[in-house]
Amino acid sequence: MVRIIINSDDFGLNKAVNNAISAAFKENLITSTTSLVNFKEGLKDAVNLVNNNLIPKDSIGIHLNLTEGSPVSKDGTNCTRLCENGKFHGRIRNTPVFKLNTDEKSAILAELESQITKFISTFGFVPSHIDGHHHIHTEWAILNIVIKLAKKHHIKKIRLTRNIGNGISPSKNIYKKILNLKLKFSGFVTTDYFGDFNDLSYFSIPQKCSLEIMVHALPASIKDQINDIDEKSLAKKVQNIKSSNNYGLINYSQL
Repeated sequence: MVRIIINSDDFGLNKAVNNAISAAFKENLITSTTSLVNFKEGLKDAVNLVNNNLIPKDSIGIHLNLTEGSPVSKDGTNCTRLCENGKFHGRIRNTPVFKLNTDEKSAILAELESQITKFISTFGFVPSHIDGHHHIHTEWAILNIVIKLAKKHHIKKIRLTRNIGNGISPSKNIYKKILNLKLKFSGFVTTDYFGDFNDLSYFSIPQKCSLEIMVHALPASIKDQINDIDEKSLAKKVQNIKSSNNYGLINYSQL
């Protein structure tokens, strides 16, 4: 059997996204989500949904963020590699991050530590897994920090870097294989494959494996419809998976 996690990123971004994620859980379109913690009103609303049992607690991971919104820590705010005028400028993703200087390492460590501890203190439990906003956790120098913090907080599961789909160059493919092996050899539990629904059209799924499919549940202009980030119906995308006897839907806690 193929075990599939359908994870909707960006929980805690704002009320509209939170409501779409809650509806997607209710309709069994997703099995997992990851929460941002640096958007005050979005996080407050996310906690309210969890406390009212509208989002299953064992299905919530943390969406580490160094690219959008405001930092949680002063160290993050003061780091020019990350911020400008008190906000993440996002330029850290413009080029590969293989090296960080001492001050940058310290600032990113402090910021990501603050985000994890804020998640735990706000929600009242440890996240089921870790991934990164704009895949920031897949940058080599940042991944080393993420691994250190995951072990410290006993978080045993981390999202892979995308390893299925079209448009992966030979050099990127080598990097991705090395990074994903690093996660496994570091003792973390991961899926075998990771991508989005579009990537599945270029990929023949093995009969026995685990797969994470990334989505972004969003409100649609059509009443009661939930879209993915490409503005296509999430229900239609999930329909084929749910109609097959060879697939089982799980969350990260069940991996």
